[in-house]
Amino acid sequence: MIELSQNSQPISAVRSWSMIGLGLAVNAVLVFFSPQLAMKSPYQSELGLTATVYFMIFVPMAATGMFFAHVEGFTAFRLGSAPKRWSAIGLSSGVAGLVLAVAIASFGATLVVGQGAVIGATIVAGSALILFQVSSEEIFFRGWLFRAIEGSAGASAAICLSALVFAGFHLLGGTRSALTLANLLLGGIWFGLLAWRSGGLVASLLAHFSWNATEELIAGLSPNPGTGQFGALVDLDLMGKPLWGGSEEGLNASVAMSIVLVALILPLVLQRTAASAPFVSGPRSNGPLS
Repeated sequence: MIELSQNSQPISAVRSWSMIGLGLAVNAVLVFFSPQLAMKSPYQSELGLTATVYFMIFVPMAATGMFFAHVEGFTAFRLGSAPKRWSAIGLSSGVAGLVLAVAIASFGATLVVGQGAVIGATIVAGSALILFQVSSEEIFFRGWLFRAIEGSAGASAAICLSALVFAGFHLLGGTRSALTLANLLLGGIWFGLLAWRSGGLVASLLAHFSWNATEELIAGLSPNPGTGQFGALVDLDLMGKPLWGGSEEGLNASVAMSIVLVALILPLVLQRTAASAPFVSGPRSNGPLS
């Protein structure tokens, strides 16, 4: 048996945390400056500018996550155990969670049907961009960052810290409401738990996508009131008390969303063991895994 020197583990930890810091710094700059740079794009339509911002932020984000995971010796994207089962769990929990949050919000705010419903090709484009966005975020936050932290500090720290960074990146992107940031933190914890329990990204990615797509493209709840540039099958608006979704940030800044996210988190926390082996099991190699 080859014994590691006493200094091997600290050096490995320092290297890992250095990579984490560098990867976060690079993407923080991109998230902060990309909207301003996109304004210089030749695509002056609202949809064109949105697509430009998405590509400027999320292509480098996914690439960074995959690159640093490669350096650390693991793959940033893997399906995990029982992918069909976890795909169903991810999709259904995202849709059901959003529907339940709207139902709860309607007790404290007035749910009205607006006149902005649009059915067209833009919904297909919107679905593709949302899928692209959440895939990039899941690769970066749960595929790379979560696993990098887990390898150095364990699963609990990885779930909490990756969720905190997830919320922090939205703060850089312009989110200011304290309740919205709290919900983003809860959402990050939910996605982290799904990734950990399933041993991969399929559950968190599909939960993330189905929640966002249902909210924006099916129910038309983002923005509030009205619909986004992609259109929506139905134009639902929440009016009344801001605490229940009646503000411009809508459901994202509501206690209804907080209640549902806690309800989604608790079963995953109360499970005795992960559904599969942890993301990082055993010592890492010095290079990429095959």
